Amino acid sequence: MLQNKVFLEILKTRNVSKTYVSWLNDYDTVKYTDQKNFTHTIKSTIDYLKNNQKKNNQIMYAIYVKDQKKKIHVGNIKLGPINLNHNYSEMSYFIGDKNFLNKGIATEAISKIIKIAKSKYKLSKLIAGTYSNNIASQKVLLKNKFKKEADFRSQLVFEKERVDHYWYGLVLKSYE
Repeated sequence: MLQNKVFLEILKTRNVSKTYVSWLNDYDTVKYTDQKNFTHTIKSTIDYLKNNQKKNNQIMYAIYVKDQKKKIHVGNIKLGPINLNHNYSEMSYFIGDKNFLNKGIATEAISKIIKIAKSKYKLSKLIAGTYSNNIASQKVLLKNKFKKEADFRSQLVFEKERVDHYWYGLVLKSYE
């Protein structure tokens, strides 16, 4: 476990590299996301990030691991869209650098984004969707005290088969 070596920074266009784009084009990395439906380039990724930064209701963070004296960009986590009327946000994430899979990094990144959602954005709830066959993502959410709230039967397509879409939620503060 790399606890306390994981930190988040707002994702900038300077973070877009050949390595980052290769994650987005790697089927195993994005198979549980809609990103698998696109071919990514440095230009298209920078354009997406610039457009995303203009939206006040979405904030993308780079997930870093501090290794000795350098920081390594290993994945991303996003809050958004943020619904200010109801004070909640969706959350999505991925670990792109396969050397850092199964090391607790996604669990730690979610723990940190929960703190940011509460303190910086004053959100009351976070939600995250996952494919029913994405067991790793479900475990990460449960480790962060998310509860499974919905099962949308046969809502998603995974490798030409229909699968359920699970939604998890975490109440950050009670309704007052």
